[in-house]
Amino acid sequence: MIQHVVIFSLLLFSLIPFSAFGEVVEITTDKSVYYDGDTILVSGIVSTELPVTSISVVIFDPVRSTFVAVAPAMSNTDGSFSVSIRVGGPLWTSYGNYPIQVTSENTNKETVVKYLESTASSTQEPTPEPTSNSTPSLKLKIPAPFVDESKFPQSYVDRYYNEINYKEWFDTNYSEYSSIYEAVGLEEPIFMPDWIRNNAGWWATGSIPDSTFVTGIEFMLENNIIIISNIPSSENTSNDKIPQWIRDDADRWSQEKISDDEFVNSLKFLIQEGIVVIN
Repeated sequence: MIQHVVIFSLLLFSLIPFSAFGEVVEITTDKSVYYDGDTILVSGIVSTELPVTSISVVIFDPVRSTFVAVAPAMSNTDGSFSVSIRVGGPLWTSYGNYPIQVTSENTNKETVVKYLESTASSTQEPTPEPTSNSTPSLKLKIPAPFVDESKFPQSYVDRYYNEINYKEWFDTNYSEYSSIYEAVGLEEPIFMPDWIRNNAGWWATGSIPDSTFVTGIEFMLENNIIIISNIPSSENTSNDKIPQWIRDDADRWSQEKISDDEFVNSLKFLIQEGIVVIN
């Protein structure tokens, strides 16, 4: 089993020379209560003597035993910043109050948001969705017993994320499947954190070093956002520099000009060719 070692800590951004004078002045969130699939917008002000400064946004679980989300960011020239973080996932294991800590240099401020269970529109058992009048264009690969192949697979996914009773029913009765996507034969979507997209743009223009960009790749590998096989060992690394076309892809992806899959293929090339080393 390949083990991924986090080379850099969350304080890595404090090592960047232009971040030495950041002081967190204010932080806010766009809402106080969130549900699965929502996006938390964390914004605020950092006082700095320099044009920009680095920021680390960390969301902890209710008992502060671990973090559930990490989002490095950079301030704007006026000291303002904003970061979007998706709510939910394997680390959001309980409902309750989730502390949000924003750090710049040696200062930090905190706020708290509530993560609550979605309110179901009906308390009755899930009812079958209506049959589509058209034939689905996507054939199911490994459908679960409850799946009707004459219906669109995505309809099951939509119900799972929009109807709490349907989600509970599926999780209780079909725990042998890793997800609703596997059960209906669809590919798992790539949920790319917004801070990864921001990092890609900054790295492409030389605003952050290669080491910070590699930290983002490691985060994605550790959280199974991307899965890469045949990762070379450290003794099989290449001395080649990162190709310019990779930086061009990162820049285009940060502007949403290419797809997540295209960007992930670029990262796979870096790792499988030994240009970027993941231990």
